[in-house]
Amino acid sequence: MQSKDSNLCNGRGDIGCGGQIFPLKMDGRWFLFKDVVIFLDKDLEIPRCDRCKADWIDDDTQVALDVILNRDYEVHRELIEAARERYRERQ
Repeated sequence: MQSKDSNLCNGRGDIGCGGQIFPLKMDGRWFLFKDVVIFLDKDLEIPRCDRCKADWIDDDTQVALDVILNRDYEVHRELIEAARERYRERQ
């Protein structure tokens, strides 16, 4: 969890890693959304701890993520549904 008073990482659980939170743009970042892997735009900035590598998704970042994930899922919806149907038929 990120400290409210600074950009220091409190880590996960009771032990803080003490790393710094920095905005990061990165190619190759992906999220699992509705059981589908969706790659994110390389220009999307998501804050990350430089020590434990935890992503810090605040409200603004979450809104941007929701837009991207829903948009990209909708673009490929027919293909995704067709692939799921073929998989169900094989079982």
